[in-house]
This record gives sequence, C-alpha cells and structure tokens, in this order.
Amino acid sequence: SIYKGAWCYYNLQNTRDGLKELEAVVEYGAKVAELKLDAKLDLRKEALNDMTLFYSDVGSSTNAVTYFVTQARELDPAPMLIRLSDLYDRGSKFADIEILLSKFIQTMPNNELVASARERLIWNDEHLKQRKKVVEQMLALNQLCQDRMVTAIKAGTGHKEDRSECQERVTDASKKLAQRWHALWKKKAKEDDLLTSAEVAYQVYLRNYDPKDEEQNQLRMSYGELLFQEEKFREASVQYASIDNFHPDAKLGVDAAYAAILSLERATANKWSDSDEKSFDSLANIYLTKYPKAEFALDIEFKKYFIAYEKARYDEAAAGFKKIGWGTADKKKFGQEKILKSQDLYLDILNIKKDYKTLKEAANVLLKKTMDNGRTLVVEKIYREAYFAEIQGFEESGDSKKAIEAYKRFAVEQGKSDLGPKAWWNASQIEFKTGDLLAGSNTCHEMSKMFRDSPQVKDCLTRAAGAYETLARLDLAAKVLMDLCEFDKANENKWRELAADFFALSRNRHLAIGMYAKLAETRKDQKEKLVLVEKQLELAKLDSNSKQVSELKRQISSFGVEPEASLIVLEQAEEKFATGDFTTAFNLAKKIIGKDGIPKNFLARARFVQAQVLDDEFKKQSVKARIEKVATVLAIKTEKLEKAQKAYQAVIEYGDPEYSVIAIQHLSGCYLHYAQALKTLQLSGEVSEADRAAFHKEIENLITPMEEKGIDSLNQALQAAKKIHLFNQTVVNIQRELDKLNLKSEPLPLGQIQNPPMYLPRRNLNFGGLANMGGF
Repeated sequence: SIYKGAWCYYNLQNTRDGLKELEAVVEYGAKVAELKLDAKLDLRKEALNDMTLFYSDVGSSTNAVTYFVTQARELDPAPMLIRLSDLYDRGSKFADIEILLSKFIQTMPNNELVASARERLIWNDEHLKQRKKVVEQMLALNQLCQDRMVTAIKAGTGHKEDRSECQERVTDASKKLAQRWHALWKKKAKEDDLLTSAEVAYQVYLRNYDPKDEEQNQLRMSYGELLFQEEKFREASVQYASIDNFHPDAKLGVDAAYAAILSLERATANKWSDSDEKSFDSLANIYLTKYPKAEFALDIEFKKYFIAYEKARYDEAAAGFKKIGWGTADKKKFGQEKILKSQDLYLDILNIKKDYKTLKEAANVLLKKTMDNGRTLVVEKIYREAYFAEIQGFEESGDSKKAIEAYKRFAVEQGKSDLGPKAWWNASQIEFKTGDLLAGSNTCHEMSKMFRDSPQVKDCLTRAAGAYETLARLDLAAKVLMDLCEFDKANENKWRELAADFFALSRNRHLAIGMYAKLAETRKDQKEKLVLVEKQLELAKLDSNSKQVSELKRQISSFGVEPEASLIVLEQAEEKFATGDFTTAFNLAKKIIGKDGIPKNFLARARFVQAQVLDDEFKKQSVKARIEKVATVLAIKTEKLEKAQKAYQAVIEYGDPEYSVIAIQHLSGCYLHYAQALKTLQLSGEVSEADRAAFHKEIENLITPMEEKGIDSLNQALQAAKKIHLFNQTVVNIQRELDKLNLKSEPLPLGQIQNPPMYLPRRNLNFGGLANMGGF
C-alpha cells in the first residue's frame, strides 16, 4: 500500500512525498529481511530502482551517491546509480551525469559497474566537447580493463563483468571516437585537439591488435593515414607496415604495403641512411614479392635502384636500371615514366663511368624502339655525344690513326649535327699534330665543301694554306685561299692577292695577272693599285709580252706616284740605250736627274745611262789624222774622255754600292781604251823619222800613266765589289780583266751566276694571317 501510495504522490506531481513513501518501503523491507519474514514482503530492490526516477526530479546529483548508498544498506547501489545516470541522460542533464558518475567511481572504484560508468562518462564528456576528459576517461577505462585481466589471470576467476566485456567497451568506444574525431578533423580543417585525441583513440583501440581482424586492419590504416597527415611519417610507416600483408584482402594489403614505403620515403626526405635503406629494402621486398603486378611495383623497384644510384653504388644501380629500361618492363601496364627514367639514369651512369662504348650501344638499342619525336631527339643526342667521346678516348690514348678514321666516319654519319663538323675539324688537327701536313690540308679543304656553315672552316682553310705553302704546293695553297675568300669576306681582297701571288710562283702567270688586274680595279688608293700593276708588269716581263709590258708601264706612269713613275722612265731610258737610241736614252735619263726627291739609286742608274752614252761617244771618236791635225783630234778625244769620266764619277758620288763598282769598272775601261787608242795612233803623210820618233815618245809618256790609272781603277772596282759582296759575276769579270792586263794565264771558265727567274715585290704584303708562312 505504501509503494502504491508513493506512485500516487508521483502522479499527483508530489514527487518529494512520493520519494518519502518509497524510503518507507525500503525501510520496511530492511526490517523484513532482518526479522527473516516472508521474502515477498521485501520490496527494496523494486523501490530502490523506482527511487532513481523520483530522485532524478527532486534530488541533487552531488548527494546522489551518499543517498543511494545509505538507502541500499547492504545492497549494491551501483545499478541504481547507473540507472540514475541514464535518467539524467534522457533529460540532457550532462553536468549531473559528470558529477554523479565521478562521485560513484571515486567512492566505489572496485565496483563491477565502474567500467560502465567510465564508458558513460566518455560519451557524456564527448557531448560536452571536453575531449581532454574524454581521453582521460578512455585511458582510465583501458587501464581498468587491463588490471582486471591481470587479476583474473592470477586468480583464475573474474568479476561478473569479465575482462572480454570490459575490453569490448574500450574497443567500441575508442574505435568510434577515433573514427569520429578523424572525420571531424578532415571536415573542420585541422583542429589540433581533434587530431591529438584521435591519435590517442587509435592507440587505445590498437593495443589489442589482431592482424586477422579485417576491421582492425582498416582502423590501423586510418591511424596510419592520420599520422601521415600529421607529417609523422616514420610513425605512419610503422603502422602501415604492422598490417600483415599476407592475410588481409588484396586491396588493403597492397595499399598498406605501399603506404609504409611512401611514409618511410617522406620520413627520410630522400636522405637515406644505411638503416633506413635497410628498412626500405625489407618493405620493398614484401611489396614486390606479394604484389609483383601491382600499380606501384615498378616505382618501388625503381626507387630501390635510385637509392643505390644516389649513394654512388653505380654497378648495382646500373644493373637494376638496365633491367627496368631494357627488359620486359615496357610491357607492363604501369610505370612508363619510370621505364624512361631508368633508361636515362642507366645512360647517365655509363657517362659517369666514361664507358662511352657501352653508352653508345645502349642508346642505339633505344633508337630502335618506338619513341616520340622529342625523346628520339634526346637519345640521338646522347648517342652522338657518346660516339664522339669514345673517339676522343682513342685520341687521348695516342691511337691517332684510329681516332682520325673514327672522327671522319662520325662526321659523315652525323654530318647534320653540331658535332659533325667538329669531328672533321678534330681529324684535321690530329693530322697536323702528327706531322701529316698534306693530309691535314686536304681534310681542311674538304671541310669547306662538306660543312660550309661551320665557324671552324675559316681557321681550317687558313691552316691548310699555310701547310701547303710549307710543302711548296703553292698551286694547292692558292686554290685554298680562293675558297677562303668565301668564308672571310672581311679579308677577301688580302686572300685573293695572296692566292694570285701563289699562282704566280707556281708558274700560272696568266691567271695571276688576271687576278691582279681585277684586284686593281677594286682599289681606290693609287699606291695600292700601283703595287698590283707592278706585279702584273713583272710577270708580263717574264712572259716577254712586250705589248702588255708597255701598257702596264703606261698605267704606272699615269698614276704619277713616285718613285714608281720615275722608275718607268728610267727603265725606258735603259731600254732605249740597249736598242741604240742613245739620244732618247740620254734625254729620258736627264728627266730623272732633274727631279727632286728621287732615290739615289735611281739617280745613279740614270746618270749611268748618260755616262754610257758619253762613253760610247768617247770610244767612237777616232784618233786617226794627218800630222797637222793630231793635236786637234787628241783634244777632242780627251774632251770626250773627261765628259765620260765626269759622268761616271757622278754615278759614284750618288753612293749606290753596286753602280759605284760598275761605274769604276767602266771608267777603268775608258782609261784603258784611251791608252790603247794612243798606242794605235798612226801619223799619215810625210813625217821625218826624227819627228815620228819624237811623236811616239810623247805619246808613250801619255799612255803609261793612263794604263796605270786604268789598272788602279780596276783594282778599286774589285775591292769595292768584294766589300759589298757583289758576287754576281762582277768580281769574276773584273778579276779576269786584271789578270789579262797583268799577263796572267787564262783561268778555267766558271758557271754563270744568274738571278732567280722571277720574284715578286714584298711591298705592302701582309702574310700575318697565315700560320707558318714565310712570305716571299
């Protein structure tokens, strides 16, 4: 009746009086139990259970534990307190739940329902977003379960709530919280407390990890993902690697295996210590063994060899890259990028090792594969450079012949590349270096035909021209210089003139004259024109082309450039004298002598022409006469001697060594001629013997000093000729004349010493541009 009365009060919303009635029921039940009356009268459990409902309306959460402990007496109040917390939860009294259950755990820490209380506190604190407390309660619950498990194992028994049930609470709570917090962190953009809390939740959940449990494997993958997002790459790698790659489903297993490797790679920042590399190899071997055809198998295999490459273990890396790039890897579905990269790195290793032969062969194999145009161009470049470097090795080792042949073969095969002309140039330079000037020159000449656009053609042709000249192949040197004109426009005229010089020296005078003439047309400076016309004149003289000679001399005279203009007049005077036109010769020479600023050797030559004319007049003057006219004839002869003597002395005074010697020699001839003329002087008409004897005596007195003077002059000429080293037959002739005068025997005839058949003037020529050329 009291029990029913309590509910009547409750229904009348008089909960407090109703609670008092329930307290009376509990009190009555305690007496029944104490007096051991009919147990049906003991309604304490029912009343205590309903009391939680009444208390939730009027009681304080702070006093709830004390209240129910008091009311329960010997009975366990924990179920009532748990029920009360449920009622608080229905009413969203989260603060009351926190107070109630915390006081319960503190008051009865060993109660069987503490685990349940802590689980409720976990979700209550989560609702209040007090995640620090949630983590504390979760860790406490986990520790409680661990302690109970240890106690049960030791005692061989357990609480009513055994350890597996407790662990299920921990597992369920930690799993749900880890997933929730991780998802919230992704959604709400990086709240640090969410991340930290989720990490702890994952750790708690995985403390009892079963690798055969697919759900646990999935949660461990999520934990690894969380660590990866926190940039805790090394820890993430450990979590991924903890998943048993031999038992989970294929998708989970391959993902975990790859994630472990990727995380380790991020952790090392690609700076691989020996221990990290060892860990990588272990993870990579698992992946490649279990999932050899997986998407990233080739990437992982590549990375393994790339680490060896970065640590300079080139032999190991090369073997791996070759297997990927040249094996069957290109047939795989994935990894085309790594295949190409492997090929590149294998080629790079060969280059580092300077194994150019193998590098060339490997590149050649790749060129036979199907590649896009861009990559084909790259591989072709590698092939060429390796090929070229291999040949350079021949050169460096001293095998010049092999290097020359290989360079030329390369140039022919790779003529369109930048290295083609360089190879041909290198071949020519080796030929020059080894002393084969003809081969080197020929190679350079061919280069101008094969590689016209190469910047080295000019230097090669220049070197070839110099070498041909050294070999005295001036005809070939001239042809090379003509080609050089096309490649060195700035110096075209210089090379053409030099080519003409070489043609002239190689007896192709007609071509040379034509080239000089064309060059002269391009010259604006009169002196430069004069040099070119002078060269034509010298060649025309050698060809005895009198008409051309005359025209060229006329041109030179028309320039009015001294001393060249005077030289032409002088040569005309000498020519006139040689043809017997003495008057014209004398007058032409007179024009030279009358000019200012004329070289002394020109003046000496002009005066010598006049002296020869006067000498001729002197020698032609006869001394035959009747007795009465002898004095007059001798006076005329003597007068002409004096004129010739004066002219020859004038030649000597100009100081030209050669013409001074010749003038003295001719002057000696005048003296000796005069003496000889006196010796042959015959008187005509009737002359007494006494007068004839007296006459011859006087004549003898004139002859002797004149002969002595002639011989002395001849001796002077001989000494002067020797002093100036005039050994062009002059010394021989003078010596013979002296020997004849001194009545010495006739010496054996000597060979005639002649000047070279032709020569070119050095004037204004510049050969500095040709290496090893000596000029003329």
